[in-house]
Amino acid sequence: MGQLVQSYELSKLPDAWRIRLTDVLALLPPCRIVICYGSQWGGIPRMSSDYDVLVIGDQSLTDQKIVELRRSVRTIWLDVDWRWLSIQGARANRLINPTLNWIIQTGCVLGDATLLGEPVPTPILSILGAAQDVMVELEDLQQWDDPWGDDRREYRQLAKRLVVLEQTLSGIADSQKLSEEVQHIMESPDVENLLMRRTEQVIWQARHMTGNAGDRMLESIIHG
Repeated sequence: MGQLVQSYELSKLPDAWRIRLTDVLALLPPCRIVICYGSQWGGIPRMSSDYDVLVIGDQSLTDQKIVELRRSVRTIWLDVDWRWLSIQGARANRLINPTLNWIIQTGCVLGDATLLGEPVPTPILSILGAAQDVMVELEDLQQWDDPWGDDRREYRQLAKRLVVLEQTLSGIADSQKLSEEVQHIMESPDVENLLMRRTEQVIWQARHMTGNAGDRMLESIIHG
């Protein structure tokens, strides 16, 4: 596993997020990954934002412990809603979706940010579902012209999502290879068709995998 980003990286977050996260993490058990999300505008939390936090750690917490921790957090920040996800429990029950798997393998700690060009947490889907989502968005780009001429940015985001799925199927997770492969795709003279072909291949591979349906259970764990 890559070197984990240390807690001082939280200093890079906007003050509102940083203050809340620092207080919340002081109350929670040691964790390896933190994903923050919520309503934003232009990447900046609004006054009405819900400060939602997904904390991923090694420990499996009992319901009673979670209630106690939640009560402690609420006495400090009423607007913070957090979920604890045990890595061991998630893996045992096949609840690690492609994006979370990639984060865990590369050792990333995410704050008030985006993952691979899209808001986090991403839709909790199986590899098959995630690949089908990429295909749907590619088909949408074919049918609708962007009046702002921003299709290239959309293709880059889809390329990143696709490469993560390909890495997951291959049992690897490498940030450098991710960047290199995305650049290779974007340098293609026909980015759209290349993405289509590679997405079709991922879908074909995913259809022959087992246990994909179980990954959807993660959504209920995160959102309660």
